Amino acid sequence: MVQYKSSNGSPTLKELIRAAGYSQIGFCEKVGISTSSLRYYNNCEKEPTLGVFLKMCEVLNLSPRQLPHH
Repeated sequence: MVQYKSSNGSPTLKELIRAAGYSQIGFCEKVGISTSSLRYYNNCEKEPTLGVFLKMCEVLNLSPRQLPHH
């Protein structure tokens, strides 16, 4: 499934993961989450805990302001 930029024009989480050179599975392993959790985050069905959010920022080398959130 292809995801496009969000309506505000900023990159989606999926795009940021790809741009950082990770597969979704590799990213999940690095962050310590399941692929189903990532799917929930991508689909805006759930929000990550603060700890997971910060780990995602660290793995993607982004500040918390740069990572899309809902």
